[in-house]
Amino acid sequence: MSNDPVSIARRIAAELRAHPDHWGQEMVAQDSTGEEVEYDEPTAVRWCLMGLVQKHSGGRGAEALFQEAVLGKNQSFAEFNDSPSTTVDDVIALCESLLGPGLGFATFCEATLTALEQR
Repeated sequence: MSNDPVSIARRIAAELRAHPDHWGQEMVAQDSTGEEVEYDEPTAVRWCLMGLVQKHSGGRGAEALFQEAVLGKNQSFAEFNDSPSTTVDDVIALCESLLGPGLGFATFCEATLTALEQR
C-alpha cells in the first residue's frame, strides 16, 4: 500500500464515491451507534478525513504529508472536515483535485488554497 498523498487521496475518493455514508464529522471514527472508536477498529463504519487518511495509509504518520499536500499549511483536517458547510462531496472533490494529470505539488497547493478561499 503506497502512502504518498496521491495514492491515499485516490483510495479515499474511491471509497467515498462508493460509500458516501462512510464519511463523518467530529470524530476520527465512529461505530454504527455513533460512538467514537479508533480508525482501525473492526466496528468502525464512518471516518472523518483524518481517520480516512489513517485507514488508507495503514496507520498514523501520513497525516502531516497528506494535510500539506491537500489542505496546505493554513488549514487543519478538523477545520475543513468539521465545518458545518463541508459535505462528503467537498471531501471527495478535495481528494480528487490531487489526482489531476500533470499537476505539480506547488500548483496543486495553490489551486487548493484558492478553491478553499472561495468557499
